[in-house]
Amino acid sequence: MHMYHIGIDWGTQSSKVYTYDDENKSGNLGVMCDSTLFYDKRNDIVGFSDEFLQNIGGGSPDIASNLFSIKRQMIMNPTISFWCGESDDINLTLGASITLSLLALLRKAISDIELSNRENISEVCFSFPNWSPGLDIKHDIALKKFKQAAYLAVTIALNEKYDGLIPHKGIRNKEFQNVINKLLPVPDFPKFDIDKITQLNDKFNDKLSISYLPESLAAGLPYLLHLQYGSNHAFRLLVIDVGAGSTDIGYLTQWRLTKNDAFHMVYFKPAPAINYAGESITEAVARQFNLNRQDAEVKKISLSSLGTLSIEVPYVKDEWIRIISERVRDYICSLPKHILMDRPEPVRIIITGGSGAVPGLQEALKSKVEIGLAINENRPNNCPPRSLTAENISIQLDPNKDTFETGRRSVSIGAGQPSKSKLMFV
Repeated sequence: MHMYHIGIDWGTQSSKVYTYDDENKSGNLGVMCDSTLFYDKRNDIVGFSDEFLQNIGGGSPDIASNLFSIKRQMIMNPTISFWCGESDDINLTLGASITLSLLALLRKAISDIELSNRENISEVCFSFPNWSPGLDIKHDIALKKFKQAAYLAVTIALNEKYDGLIPHKGIRNKEFQNVINKLLPVPDFPKFDIDKITQLNDKFNDKLSISYLPESLAAGLPYLLHLQYGSNHAFRLLVIDVGAGSTDIGYLTQWRLTKNDAFHMVYFKPAPAINYAGESITEAVARQFNLNRQDAEVKKISLSSLGTLSIEVPYVKDEWIRIISERVRDYICSLPKHILMDRPEPVRIIITGGSGAVPGLQEALKSKVEIGLAINENRPNNCPPRSLTAENISIQLDPNKDTFETGRRSVSIGAGQPSKSKLMFV
């Protein structure tokens, strides 16, 4: 019987879905869509992304967008009111807004695979930024709220009773808020350890679980699995996921004694998320060229494709690349157990996310990683010279998409992998 794993990458700027079929051992690279929620003030209707705008005749002055605020509100101010107090710009509570956007992605995933029986979904996995409770315990509060919204989104998506709620066609605000209010309160989820996140699974029912992965771990996992097809017996993989709202850094390893043995996959505590990401550059371009956000985004992409972004926007080289690469260096320095440091292979670096292709970033990261490896106090005294080197790699995860496109979707691909349960935390 076909049983499916759904991976959801709920992004600041764009969101992606991925489904994996246990029966066929294959995945479906689903849609990539804008994360925007739009509010039609005139009709008091809220909807998701461009399809909603087309249905109501986009461009109306009565349309307000909740473009980047809902994810940032939850991350930057975890104690903000979640299920009470409607937002002025969209007439929904923050919790209802997040539930609606996650519901839209689930509807897309179910539609992509033309799933007639929703009982065939065995897992829904959501990604989230590399929040570190060691830095700010309030991030635990934010993740708990996110789990509540995810639970409600799954509840609505899987219950035929709510099939009339279609975010891409638009939903009346009061109707959706009333549904949310009737479903509250959600279960009081037990205390969890963010570091050991692969064990974080909430049983939704006897057949379905809801799970969560840090974005850097989700982004790196499909590449780690891809490397298993090679002839080597050990790999060290550093992943830097450069999204729109944050940059996430993680470190994963895998090894086996001989080519006939199974791989042991290990991940380390990720670095805390960095606020320097794609939107930071867009804002810098907007300031420098006096452009609105939309035109600045177009300008950024154009300059990046020409390879002149770092030249024409000094902020990119002087601050953005410098800070990200220095954070990566510091993370490599701080790894407490450098498993496989005595291997003769270099650390492989994979850069994912929409802004991972910024010119100059790859070279800076490679240089800083090698510095971090050299000064890490936990390295063995007799480690081979090549183990202190790094190399940037480029892997095409899907034959129908180039490396850049699959890199943008790697978080959803990793979240949808059933093998993530085999990961061990060190």
